Parts: sequence; C-alpha cells; structure tokens
Amino acid sequence: MISDSLGFILLIFALSALLAIWFSKNRTNSANRNKTRFADGLRAIVVGDRMRAMRILRETAIEDTSNAEAFILLGDLVREEIGPRKALQIHHSVADRKTLTPAESFRVSKSLALDYSKIGDHEMAADILARALKSNQDNWTKELLIEEYEKLGRWPEAFDLLSSFKNAALQHKGQLALYKVMMGNSAAENEKYHNARILFKDAIRIDEECPSAYLRIGDAYYAEGRIADAIEWWKKFCAKFPKIAWTSFERLERAAYDLSDFGSMITFYSKFISANTEDFRAREALSDLFVRMGRLDDAITTLQGEFEAPIELEIKLLALIQKRDNIAGEIGELIGTICLRACGKYKYTCSSCGTKINDPMWYCFECGAWNSFGI
Repeated sequence: MISDSLGFILLIFALSALLAIWFSKNRTNSANRNKTRFADGLRAIVVGDRMRAMRILRETAIEDTSNAEAFILLGDLVREEIGPRKALQIHHSVADRKTLTPAESFRVSKSLALDYSKIGDHEMAADILARALKSNQDNWTKELLIEEYEKLGRWPEAFDLLSSFKNAALQHKGQLALYKVMMGNSAAENEKYHNARILFKDAIRIDEECPSAYLRIGDAYYAEGRIADAIEWWKKFCAKFPKIAWTSFERLERAAYDLSDFGSMITFYSKFISANTEDFRAREALSDLFVRMGRLDDAITTLQGEFEAPIELEIKLLALIQKRDNIAGEIGELIGTICLRACGKYKYTCSSCGTKINDPMWYCFECGAWNSFGI
C-alpha cells in the first residue's frame, strides 16, 4: 500500500528529476554553493542517511528561502523521523506561499495529504488529494486517494476513481468487484437487502471469480427470510469455490436447522466429500453434525480414512474414540484437556496486522489490507 511505504514515495518520486535538474544547472554554474548543498541532501536521502539529509536540507532552506522543494523534502523527512504534526507545520508554511509554481503547489499537496493521513485525519487527506487531482491527473495521487477513500468507507468514490485508470476493467476487476461488495454490505447493514443483492450481482458481472459476492447474496436472502434462495446461493458458492467452501458451512447448517432438515446437510456433506476427497473441513463439519445427532460411530468413521488431516482433527478423532470407548482416568482427562485447547472455534486472522474475526471477510478494517485472511 502506498501510505505504508514509510512515507518516502514522494521523496523517491522527486529525487531523479531533481538531481538531473541540479546537474544540468550545476555544469553552467559550479560556484553555486546552495545548489551543491541541496544536491548533497538529495544524495543523503538516496543512501538512507536521513539525519544528515535533514541537517543539510534545513541549512539549504535557511540560506535560500525561495527553495520550496528543500522545505517540502525536509517536511517529508520530519514526518518519518519526528512526527507528522511537525511536518504539517513545515508543509503548511510552504503551501501558504503565493509564489509557488503549479508543480510546487501540486507537490506540497501530496506531502500535506500524507501528513494528515499519518495523524489519522483521512477526511482532510482525501479532500486535499481530490482538489489536487483537479489540476493534475497523477496516478500516484489517485492511488493514494483511493486508499483514503477505503479507510473512510467511501466505496463508491473508490470505485469511480479506480475505474478511471487505463484498462481498469481488465487489470483491476477483482478490486472493482470487491468495492461493489463493500457497497452491498453497507446497503445490507441498512436493511436494504434488495439493493444489496443488486450490488453483489454487479460485482459478479465485473468479476465472476468474486467469492464474497456469492456468499453475501445468500446472506441478503437469509436476512429477508428467503431461506431456500439463501441455500441456493451458498451452494453455488461451494460449487464454484470448493477450497473455501467451508466458510459457508455454518450458514448452511443454520438454514437447515431453520427448516428442521439436517438430513439435507448429511447429503450435502457426503456429496461434497466425494467430489473433494482431501477436504478435511467438510469431514470435520459432517463429523460434528453426527455428534450433535448422537451418531458417535458415524462421527468417528467420517474422520477416518486416507486423507491428510491437520493435528487438530486427529486430536478431535482421539477425543471421539475416548468418548465412545469410555476411556477414563488420567489418560481420558489428558485427552479431554488437549482437545479443548486444540479444537476451539476457528477464527480468521489477518496476515498483515494479526486481527482475528469470526466471519469471513476480504478486507481488514483494522489495517486496510485486502485478501489478508487466507480465504
């Protein structure tokens, strides 16, 4: 993500051009000490010596107050080394100048947006970037604004802006589809389930390989009490995305319970396992269902066979055998304790920030990462 790259994309973005300009001018005026010092500051940034770069740029800015770029770069460094609020002071002092060129004005706008984003004022960051884009349709700025829209939950704006990229329908169809899903989720939260389904189906039209859209269509039908329609879409989800079908199993079981038809789930799981012999989660779900129905032998048989099972499933099988054979004493207690520790309810964990959630999501609201929950 752009805003997670230590705030130095702006620096790198400008360095090559600035160095080229300096070398061109320096050949005709080798005595210009200020330009030499400015170039020294740029070199210090390139080699990663930030403290030296800050010192040189501060000296350069003091010696030549008209050097707006020196102030802007100094502020960018200060944001990372000292903090965004101090950087805001520096960047605002530049932005308030009446003598800025259009390029300098655009440049400082991007730095200000990064400052505000860093302190958590995403509304202000988005406003600055949106105004900057009116004068320069820079892709970097668009991408940063998209990130700000994501953090604010402004999915329609994010969708429209990403759609403006060249070949967006091909290169960004997955992301565009997920934006439609997020819009649909917002509609569903407001109990506008019909509108939500329209948006979810829009997502599928954009990218038919968008699993969350299928899942959420079922959720919207279920919320309206249209259980048969919900089951139909959840089963479509399982058929199309068998590797993550397990994320819908609890939904399907809840619907079967509402219809007092657990027999249909036994049939569903059995067919699914036949078509996906290595899917241990379907076996686990069917085994758990048999346990709840009091069919302990069937539960054990379901977990036995030639397939690669995680240690948690083997522990669960051991616990079922202990229960069936009434293994008591210290061994029985130990098996029970191990099972409780190893067989808790599964949580989805964000690979980016470690956030744990109970329901499958394709966007982490804590860190803004997409597709980070391993599904």
